[in-house]
Amino acid sequence: MIGPGICRRSPGASSLDWVNPAPGGSPGAALQALSGSKFAVSARNRGHQCPLVRTGSGAHRSMKKIDLALALCGVLAACNAGALTIDSFDTTQSNKRVANGASVDIPINTSGAGVTYIGTSRTLSSQAATGETSWTDARIATASYPSALYVANNASPGTVYVQWNGISGSDRDFTAGNALGLRISLPALVNNALTVTFLVNGTSSASRTFTSSTSDDLFTFASFTDRSVFADVSTLRMTTTMTLGTSDPTGWAAIGLVETVPLPGTLMLVGIGLAGLARSVKRA
Repeated sequence: MIGPGICRRSPGASSLDWVNPAPGGSPGAALQALSGSKFAVSARNRGHQCPLVRTGSGAHRSMKKIDLALALCGVLAACNAGALTIDSFDTTQSNKRVANGASVDIPINTSGAGVTYIGTSRTLSSQAATGETSWTDARIATASYPSALYVANNASPGTVYVQWNGISGSDRDFTAGNALGLRISLPALVNNALTVTFLVNGTSSASRTFTSSTSDDLFTFASFTDRSVFADVSTLRMTTTMTLGTSDPTGWAAIGLVETVPLPGTLMLVGIGLAGLARSVKRA
């Protein structure tokens, strides 16, 4: 029977031996052998492989399993550090058109099962420019405009406000997952100048103006007047203001998604994980 001891590779040995403490020593002395204390490999135990570590083909198989486990951990870590969806605009909120300088708050849409916007409720407001025939239109996830916030107006400026209220728990930390900013998607061409402004906790803001883009755009946290607010967000408001061009009497735009964006370093975890998977397959 192998006595108490530790696994150690003797100088010049090709395998791990089970090392007993020197005569008269205690099992704890075996651990001290690793730091330079005297140890002995009994003739009886010499050649016995450590029961916890396999060598040869068994070790190769074990290493492949470790490679696979580490690779999966990398992929899962990256997935868990992904984007936080603020709103995918797939939860209907009543269309409301206002005219001639009027302003209106569209009834609050309350969060419930299957709702994919942040917080407990979403407030939608619109305001028209002053003018006899001016109007501003605001729609969210209607039959004609699914999965989008649609804004339109026929006199400059037409303004629409969307505010997310009651943000709580882990969702309050927008910097989670090493996020670097807020991203909005523009699934359709903006036919006239559209200015988007975010206001966080009523104090920190940032604005961007789009003319004819149809892509995604990033509002980095660093571009806000106070980036520290993103560690604890209670309310978030997005304002869209549309102007008109000389060739088109109506301005309109659609916003399809608002979310946080992880740092490139977070995305690298995916690459590391996939590289580990590839290595495991190759070694197999």
